[in-house]
Amino acid sequence: MALPVDGPRSGASLFPPDLWPPGPPPSRESFPDPPAPLTADELDACISSGDSFSDPRNAVSAITAARLVSALRPTSDAPLTLLWLTVPALPNLPAAWNPEAALERHYGPRPAALILSPLDSPDRSLVFLSPAAANRTHPFPLADLVANAARRAVQLDSPDARAVLMAMDVQHALATLPPPAPPAPARITAAPARPRDLRLPIAAAVFLAIASAIWWLRRRLTLSPRPILLPDSPAAPRLSAPYSAGHGASVRFHLRRP
Repeated sequence: MALPVDGPRSGASLFPPDLWPPGPPPSRESFPDPPAPLTADELDACISSGDSFSDPRNAVSAITAARLVSALRPTSDAPLTLLWLTVPALPNLPAAWNPEAALERHYGPRPAALILSPLDSPDRSLVFLSPAAANRTHPFPLADLVANAARRAVQLDSPDARAVLMAMDVQHALATLPPPAPPAPARITAAPARPRDLRLPIAAAVFLAIASAIWWLRRRLTLSPRPILLPDSPAAPRLSAPYSAGHGASVRFHLRRP
């Protein structure tokens, strides 16, 4: 299909030659090349540099980069080391690159996190936690914080403004995280009581009962009433009277037990 400029010129043409001049098609060099993919060495260099903000593909302007560095400046009471990596678009990460191993290699027992945020779509940001940050009793909810910040940032028109707002929101939310609740005291379940061996107490009680019975019976037989035979003890008459001169006489005997 030929354009009207190639046909006979008339005032009724929808493509007047002053607006649509004929010319060669645009060359391939006029289109910008897509950014080169990030390599594993570049990613490790961003982690090992210790900088809170990295921009290996110059995705943002110098002024925006300075604002991001200021927004992500670490504080002495920061709960973890936060690394922010900005790229023009979400790249295909190298298959052999392990972000968790790289964070552990450079930060060891210190909790650290890497946020890879594409400038064109901040809602597709990737979050990587080091083993020291992921294996805590109360892990950092960094993925939720980044998702909440991205929902606010996509409402802005400028990509640089979105990056700054998102970084500020994440840093502020991370610094104001409430301390984790102390763990509930573990309930100590008492072990089932072992049944007591009652043979020895029963044997002692039976022995005591038998001994008490023998003692009582022996005492009963020993102190039981027996006939007492008093010896004949004739009283001598007094004043030749058979009845002791009108007074009673008493005789005392002593009982001797065998």
